[in-house]
Amino acid sequence: MLSNPVQVEKRASSKTPCILVVEDDEDNLLIVSYVVEKFPYLLLKATDSVTALSLANAYLPDLIILDMVLPNLDGFYFMNQLKQNPLINHIPVIAVTGLVSQESQQQIKEVGCVDYLSKPYLLKELEERICYHLNYHGLSSSLILIDNNNAELFRVR
Repeated sequence: MLSNPVQVEKRASSKTPCILVVEDDEDNLLIVSYVVEKFPYLLLKATDSVTALSLANAYLPDLIILDMVLPNLDGFYFMNQLKQNPLINHIPVIAVTGLVSQESQQQIKEVGCVDYLSKPYLLKELEERICYHLNYHGLSSSLILIDNNNAELFRVR
């Protein structure tokens, strides 16, 4: 994680995409980090909404991967706060969630997430969504998906 003002300055002038991962489960955070670290991205990690909002304001990540079920203040709270802040309300958010009902999926769309993955999901799915959204939002022109022969078979729970 970026931690000092010099790194923040480098981040501001860097074209390297920055991804904020918000996940309270340590194992899932490790797995998502593993996927993100395969690419030349800067990685920020948070285990709660308050810390995530602080990091989003400080570092202006290019993409946020958000677990919707967080302790205390959940992902819906995070999204409401994010969308109210003009400094960060443009950042695309991919929701990862165990919430699979149609109602939950509709709520996730309504709060402003650009995409969602239902747990469990294949790591390859996460890789594809990250690359798609970074490319779609014009944040990277040189991202390459990992070859299908190297697709991971792990599942995130």
